[in-house]
Amino acid sequence: MIGAARQQSPAPRGATGERRGRGARGGGGLRATGAALAAVALLAATAGCDGTGEPGPCGPHEVCEPGATCFPQGCDVAARCAGGPEARLYGRAGAQGGRCVPVDDATCRASSVTCPIWGQCSAPPRGWDSPGVCPRAGGERDFQASRDPRCAGRATCVALDDADCRAARVCDLNGRCVAERGVCVAKDEAGCRASELCAELGACSLDRGWCRARSVADCLGSRACVDRGECGPRGGRCVACAKSDACRAEGLCAFAEGRCRATRDVHCRASAACKQRGRCVQDKGRCVAAGAGANNPLRR
Repeated sequence: MIGAARQQSPAPRGATGERRGRGARGGGGLRATGAALAAVALLAATAGCDGTGEPGPCGPHEVCEPGATCFPQGCDVAARCAGGPEARLYGRAGAQGGRCVPVDDATCRASSVTCPIWGQCSAPPRGWDSPGVCPRAGGERDFQASRDPRCAGRATCVALDDADCRAARVCDLNGRCVAERGVCVAKDEAGCRASELCAELGACSLDRGWCRARSVADCLGSRACVDRGECGPRGGRCVACAKSDACRAEGLCAFAEGRCRATRDVHCRASAACKQRGRCVQDKGRCVAAGAGANNPLRR
């Protein structure tokens, strides 16, 4: 099916910006990266062609890609891949089986997203075998391939060299500085704690190749806690105290004095600490056994 080209904002060329030192913690880089990834997701989907042309913003040309670029070559896949956004953004400048694929390391390294942001700067070697089955990802194939080894190398560039990962945005951003099975992953706690998302979102602990928020301590020093009261971990990220694992386990359900605390007995009575260990009343911001906090002025 052919549709008239839809005018979209062009993908940002300088999404990665200047590579910052490991100590940089500015929010601007985080926002720029978020904007870049949003633009990547927007441009990732492709439309098919049936051999007829319709008017577009560049005139009556056949258009095989959604976006502002018109392709007078019509539906010739090789021409579309070589001159289209898939080559510029993701290094997929060749054609194989009706879709765009990376042809060599040079095209991967020339990409504006895949190599400088995700560290995937190499074409898959001959015989590359991605482990497992890649889940269906809709139009975000390249983004998913940057995170999931099961998807890396399936018509996408791959990360083969630690140096490429260290030079990529994901290293400073999320501590993913080591190449493994085609993607950049986190490998040490120190790298997580030096990352920007540790300072911003509390993603400071190593968890199976990723930096995530796993403890109250991870969240306490983050901007998420200071600015928004998201001071308790849940599912690898920092959330509001009332939704956190610390609330369910220890009764630390209220944000007070810069952290998650138990400020009412009801917080404790609903917690695992009460049901399993008899710590059912609050005292000085934590849950204790009955009688231990009799003089606590906060109890209500």
